[in-house]
Order: sequence, then C-alpha cells, then structure tokens
Amino acid sequence: MQWWGGEGVRQLESYLEWLEATQWEFVEYADRPMIEMDVSNWLGDVYVKGFVDAVMTDGDQVMLVDYKTGSRTPAAMMQLGIYRVLLRETTGIDATHGVWWMTRKAEPSEPVQLGRYTHDYVRTIFETFDRAVEQQVFLPKEGSHCFTCDVRSACYIQGGVDAWKYDSHHPKFQGLRSQEPNK
Repeated sequence: MQWWGGEGVRQLESYLEWLEATQWEFVEYADRPMIEMDVSNWLGDVYVKGFVDAVMTDGDQVMLVDYKTGSRTPAAMMQLGIYRVLLRETTGIDATHGVWWMTRKAEPSEPVQLGRYTHDYVRTIFETFDRAVEQQVFLPKEGSHCFTCDVRSACYIQGGVDAWKYDSHHPKFQGLRSQEPNK
C-alpha cells in the first residue's frame, strides 16, 4: 500500500504532464467532461453496466480511453468495443477509436479502430452469454487473464472455492439449489 502512495502520485503527475503537452482534450456531454461516464444501458434483453474512464479527442477522432495500472497492455479491445456501443446508445456520440492509457509508462497505446464493435455484434455476445448462464453452461478458457477474473472463485479449472455450486465440471456440482457440497 505504501508503494502505491508514492507511485500513484508519480503516475498522476506524469498523466497531467502528458495532458499539458498534448492536443488531446476531454469530450463534453451535458456540459461536463466525459470522465467516469456511466454508459449503462440495455443491449437487447440484457442490461449491461459500464463506466467509461474518459472520452477524448485528439482533434481528428473521438477516442475511448481506459486507464490501466498494470504493466501489460491488454491485447483484446472487447472492453472498449462494448463501451463504444454503450456510449453511442446512451449519448449518441460515436467513439471510433480506443486506447489504453498505461499509467506506469505514462503513455497511451496506439489508437485502435473500434468499427467492428457494432450494436448487433455486442448485443449477440451478451444475449448468448446470458442464455448460457441461465442454462448453467460455463465453458472455462484458462489463460493469463484468469488471475484478474471476477468469477474465479466459481471456476473449477481455477480451483475456485465456490466452483461446486456453479461449475458443472466440478465432481460435487449440484447446481445453485444446494447449499453445501457433498462430503
């Protein structure tokens, strides 16, 4: 915790220096800069909660910015693609590009086009996932992302403590009706 006290201040100072040195500006909506913007909305039959860290422009394009405090730049842009669709549904603003702001390096990733993330594409993903959850179908895909997964405790492949309740691959699985695993 002490490390973050000093490191957090350094990262914030580096970010402010970058903002002053660049042409990037925050996009405004409803007379306020789009920072920590709630873009939660319905995608078909599924309500999706989302908070965009920032919406900025470099003068040429509107970009979604997500701040990352880790040391690795995410490989997949799905998070920003989802935000693109939610932002457009909520505000009518279309962010055509996305970037990760890497706080430790004090620099943005290269902007990536988000055009393939359409309403229909993202809606289909969420509706398919929602149907799978309702039918208790959980297909684990183990990888380097597992250590940050919010539902790791429910995953048998990760040795999750609650996997017996949720993961049909667990030998003691009884579904959500059960309160305790069979001993």
